[in-house]
Amino acid sequence: MSFYERCDYWTSAAVRSIGAPTFAFGIVLIIGCTLSVARIAIPLVAEKGSILFICLCFICSVFSFCILFNFVAAGVFREPLISSAETERLACEASQLPPRQQQQLLDEPARFCKTCERYKAPREHHCSVCNRCVAKMDHHCPWINNCVNSENHRYFFLFLLYLFIGTGCGVVVVLLPAYWRLSNENNRDELKPPSYREPKIHMFPLLLTLILCAAMFICMIFFLGWNTLHVFRNETQIERSIVQFKENLSYGGRSIPFRNPYDLGRWRNVLFLLETRGDPLIRRLKKGENVVNVKLLLWLIIPTLRPSACDGVHFPTFEEEILLAV
Repeated sequence: MSFYERCDYWTSAAVRSIGAPTFAFGIVLIIGCTLSVARIAIPLVAEKGSILFICLCFICSVFSFCILFNFVAAGVFREPLISSAETERLACEASQLPPRQQQQLLDEPARFCKTCERYKAPREHHCSVCNRCVAKMDHHCPWINNCVNSENHRYFFLFLLYLFIGTGCGVVVVLLPAYWRLSNENNRDELKPPSYREPKIHMFPLLLTLILCAAMFICMIFFLGWNTLHVFRNETQIERSIVQFKENLSYGGRSIPFRNPYDLGRWRNVLFLLETRGDPLIRRLKKGENVVNVKLLLWLIIPTLRPSACDGVHFPTFEEEILLAV
């Protein structure tokens, strides 16, 4: 075993050992921050029973549930079972393509995994931490103790989205008492709500919640933005390096520039990620009926346990969905 293989082995073992505790710790953080905001911060902002108090509690409950639901779903759901016979058939078909068409494939025509002892499906990669091949693998996330794959990619992305919005709202709610306190010191009593009372902004739970929410909000600006770019391109973090490599080769004398075959356009790429089996609005959209984009997008981000429409083996391509439809 080489030095690189030993490092990879021990790194994978370390990530595997901390996976379950990290996942449980993430759940505790979500619940703890929710309780701190709901039980301490909101009563400092609005009087109990008032319309503002009810609205803030409702917003806190909705975003907390969406964050926790998508976090747990991303950690629990695994990629679908893949038939080795089907992957072998696809590998044989890809190997028989003309060389010019093989160059336009994102992956090599036939990729055999020596560990799993079978051919890999398109967009499938082996994870050394999970010790298995993962369909449409993006990366292994220690926080969810799982790989981001074809089945849970939807939940992972929505978790980041709701976490970004939720932590932003949490920072605002926790900072409001401090803002009103400063306003009081400047004799601007008109800015204080009727229920206002001098807050103890130095309280440890509020301070800890503020630090955690602010840190996560700043991190999500970059992390959510990075993942959104991948969603718009319909590519994983692993595939980004492959696409960049092939795009650079296309400028070295190739007659046909390389294009990611799975890039269907931004809107279609978003629908591909969020689509679930038996979705009624998607079914209406495919029949040619008019569906308002905002209404469809709001519908797709609602928490659901319906499985992903992607089977982890067959993926729509730009040539099939766009060029042949013209």
